[in-house]
Amino acid sequence: MFFEMKDIVCDFSTKVQNTEWMSDFAFATDIMQKMNELNKELQGKGVFTHDLYLEVKSFQTKFTLFAKQMSKENLHTFFT
Repeated sequence: MFFEMKDIVCDFSTKVQNTEWMSDFAFATDIMQKMNELNKELQGKGVFTHDLYLEVKSFQTKFTLFAKQMSKENLHTFFT
């Protein structure tokens, strides 16, 4: 709406109107949020290397599970 109100035509304003592109964009932002949460878990003083390793392995396992669920079009666990 903002782009239309300001009469701005650009690549982004065109893509925003495409629902498939918006779904992909929303998915990418959700994945980035999960990666940001992992990043925050890996920061800080006094954190043992073993704990960092466990955080990364946990993220990898969750991501693999999520990929399997996505292939079956099951997105329930991602949004909880």
